[in-house]
Amino acid sequence: YEGEQRYLSLAFTPAFATDRNYNIEVADTSIADVVGLTVFGLKEGVTTATISSTSNSSVSATITITVKKFVAAREISLPTVITMSPEETKTISAAVLPTNASYNEVFFNEKEDNVIRLSANGELTALAEGTSIITAYTKGGLKASSVVVVTASVAAITDIQVPERIEMKVGDSVSVSYKVVPATSLISQLNWTIEDEEMISFDNGVVKAVKAGST
Repeated sequence: YEGEQRYLSLAFTPAFATDRNYNIEVADTSIADVVGLTVFGLKEGVTTATISSTSNSSVSATITITVKKFVAAREISLPTVITMSPEETKTISAAVLPTNASYNEVFFNEKEDNVIRLSANGELTALAEGTSIITAYTKGGLKASSVVVVTASVAAITDIQVPERIEMKVGDSVSVSYKVVPATSLISQLNWTIEDEEMISFDNGVVKAVKAGST
């Protein structure tokens, strides 16, 4: 990505070669540059770097360097409240917005207390009644938290509160905020139905606009 650094690893043939002096030439140093064995991504684009022997220029190797534009993550879509019963296990799914963010992989802080046990990949196990807070994060440092409520009795949903209208541009993704009443209801009781799947897509609480229109 732009502004990122990577390290080149070189291997020589034969492995016992004593003459290991080389030159590195980058075709377009406005896109990337190499200092020592460190590659610096400067701007979006594709270029090449050629490594050649200083004593025999016919011995060389060329690598392609692709520099992508860095897209910062703005939000982690994660349920505000997660309600479970004791001994229940579920995998918590989380999404990064925008969906084309450079660092879009979500990790969880491993945790175990009297109420829950959480693994780094989001596998959550309810141990006993109570509440606990879990945290998800991205490589870029973005964080989001959820409150886990473990209760022996799960109340039925009596009301669902969602935005009446969402305005988006084609290609945009929006995390839909919703609230169930009572708060101790299981979120998994909700079923989402998309009227026009060619117009929008919906996944894990995130709506993406595919084409213009209203649905």
